[in-house]
Amino acid sequence: MKIAHVVPVLAPIPPLKYGGIERIAAQLAEYQASNGDEVTVFCAGQSTLKGNGIKMVEISPFPTLQNPSEHTKYEIDEFLSVISRQGEFDLIHFHFEPIIANFKIQGLEFNLLKYLRTPFICTFHNMTSVEAHQQYYKANKDIHSVFCNFVSESQRKPLKDYFFNSEVIYNSVPVEKFRFNDEPEDYFAFLGRIIPEKGIFEAIEIAKRSNTRLLIAAKTDKEDLEFLKNELGDLVDGKQVKFIGEVGHDEKVELLSNAKALLFPIKLAESFGLVMAESLACGTPVVAFNRASVPEVIENGVTGIIGESVEDIVGKLPLLEKIERSKCRESV
Repeated sequence: MKIAHVVPVLAPIPPLKYGGIERIAAQLAEYQASNGDEVTVFCAGQSTLKGNGIKMVEISPFPTLQNPSEHTKYEIDEFLSVISRQGEFDLIHFHFEPIIANFKIQGLEFNLLKYLRTPFICTFHNMTSVEAHQQYYKANKDIHSVFCNFVSESQRKPLKDYFFNSEVIYNSVPVEKFRFNDEPEDYFAFLGRIIPEKGIFEAIEIAKRSNTRLLIAAKTDKEDLEFLKNELGDLVDGKQVKFIGEVGHDEKVELLSNAKALLFPIKLAESFGLVMAESLACGTPVVAFNRASVPEVIENGVTGIIGESVEDIVGKLPLLEKIERSKCRESV
C-alpha cells in the first residue's frame, strides 16, 4: 500500500527526547515500510526518520516549538499539501483529531478534512475532555462519519456518541528496545512533565513517606525549569529526591529498568500513558492513581499498584515485593 502519515510539525520525527506522538508515528511508519508498504511522512523540518520505503515531506523549515507564532501557518500548509497530493496514496493517517483540521482562512471557517476523497483515519493522541472540542463535535454532525482511532477506552468514552466509526487501538511499544531487568535497585522513577497535573508533588510525597529515593526525569524547557525552581524548591534535595533532567531513549531505559517501580500518580485524564507501557516493557511495575486509562494498562496487584490517594498507595507499597517483573513485560 501507499500510506501517508501526517504528523504535527511541533517537533521532529522521531523526537530527539520528549515526544510521544512523534515516537508512535515513527514506529508505525518504520514497521509498515519493513512490511513492504510505501510510506510518506508529512512532518516538521529537522526530522531524521530513515529507512527503505520511507519518504519525508518536511513542511516547515524547523519544528514550530522553536517559533510558536509560525505554527498555524505551517499547519495549514501541511493539510493543503496532503489534500493536493491525496491521489498518490491509498490511505492517509492523520495523527490529529478532526478539529485540528478546522481553520479560518480569509474570514471563512471550514474543516479541510471535507476536501479528502482518499480513505483516511484520524488518531486521537490527546485528551478528549476539552469542553470546547466536545461542543465542536456535537455541533458538526457532518464530521461524525470520520473514521477515528482512540488509544484507550477511557479516551474514547466522552466522544463515543459522536464518532460511530471508531476503534480503540492501544499504543505500541517496541519491546525489543527496552532492556528487561529482574534485579532492580532501591529507587522509584518519575518520567514526564514536572507539573501538578502529572502528580509530581504526590510522587515526591510517596517517595518520602516510604523512605525511598526518587529519580525525576523531565523536560528541561524554560517553563519546567522555572516550576522546578519556584514550586518544588527544597523538595528536590538532590539526595533522596533527585532531578536528572531530560533523557533520551538509552537513558530512559536505564532509568526505568533499574527502578523498583515507576510512580505515575496522574491527576488528569491521561489518554494512554505511554511511559506506563515502556516501564512494564522493562519489567518495572507501575504505581498509579486510579485515573483514566490506568486500569486499562495496569492490572492491580499483578503488574502494578493502583490506588485512590497517596495514603492508599503508601499502604499498598509492600505488595511490590510480590509482583513478578516477568509478568510486567509479558503484559506489554
